[in-house]
Amino acid sequence: MSSMQELFENLTDHRASISIASGETMEATGVGEIVITVKDGNDCPTPIRLQEVLYVPTLRSNNHISVHCIQQAGGTVVFGGATQDRVGIHMNGVEMGVAKLRRNPYVLSVDTPNAHMNYNQSIAV
Repeated sequence: MSSMQELFENLTDHRASISIASGETMEATGVGEIVITVKDGNDCPTPIRLQEVLYVPTLRSNNHISVHCIQQAGGTVVFGGATQDRVGIHMNGVEMGVAKLRRNPYVLSVDTPNAHMNYNQSIAV
């Protein structure tokens, strides 16, 4: 989910009611694709295309990736490992990205490769 319309490619109208962890309900008004670049455990950049991302205008500044959606796409999510403050996101046995625990959410630092944008964005996993 993202509230940043400028990140989306192929954004189409889509209405859905979303319940988040706090119990709050928000409305999605669109669905599309976002391309992000994440850093793996070796700090190597890897571009990833996220499909069927919901556009939720009222979502605060963070974007959210669902563990369930990662699993549905064939990925695995590994909590812990060498340190207890990380989550590894794997596709086909290869670690594609690492999220680090920051207070309550795990935060995945990403770069958005859109030509008109050049900033870091964090995504809560």
